Amino acid sequence: MATVGRKRKAGERYPNGQLKRVRTKEAKQEAERRKLEGERAVVLAQPHRRGSMDCRAESEFGRFCMARGLRLEISDAGDAYFRTVRKWSGAIHAPGLQDRQERGGSGSGDGPSRAQIEGWRWRISDMDAAMSRASPEGAKFARRLILFRTPVPPRLDREVIAALAALAESLGLLPRGVGCSPAPMPGEGPKDTPGKLLRGTPNAAVTEKM
Repeated sequence: MATVGRKRKAGERYPNGQLKRVRTKEAKQEAERRKLEGERAVVLAQPHRRGSMDCRAESEFGRFCMARGLRLEISDAGDAYFRTVRKWSGAIHAPGLQDRQERGGSGSGDGPSRAQIEGWRWRISDMDAAMSRASPEGAKFARRLILFRTPVPPRLDREVIAALAALAESLGLLPRGVGCSPAPMPGEGPKDTPGKLLRGTPNAAVTEKM
């Protein structure tokens, strides 16, 4: 006996009986393109990005580097400083730190050891010292910019940039004297000429309380 209704479509089906759609390679590529365009539109619509896809636009420090055309190595140095301070600060304020250290902190769930925490502290001191030697005032505002997203007063731009360049040099991300040079344009090689920005008088480093 013939069934009433539309004839069942032929083709491969899912376990629930729904017909699988067969898409061509071109259709898949078009769907992927539309998906990426939608994600990009969402990102560009974020107020802090101001239409930029650069990942540095996510933070006050990154936007500072972008607005002044600083090299990517300087941005990387600031990110490294932020990560180190965050690890050290999180470790020393973790509950039960003293008990774990007395046990030696050897277990995988004990968190960082005393040696690791001390190593982060010394690394932070070395980075602070490098920035302060370039410009004590610039180092203070550079730390505030990186750690607390505090905007830099325009009058201190030069001092802060000098401190950040010294930070990148101390981490081995830039040769000495290159950090203050403009970032290379697309298609150009790295600029090895010394920067024109002045550096502060060398001074003893004073680690600011955070």
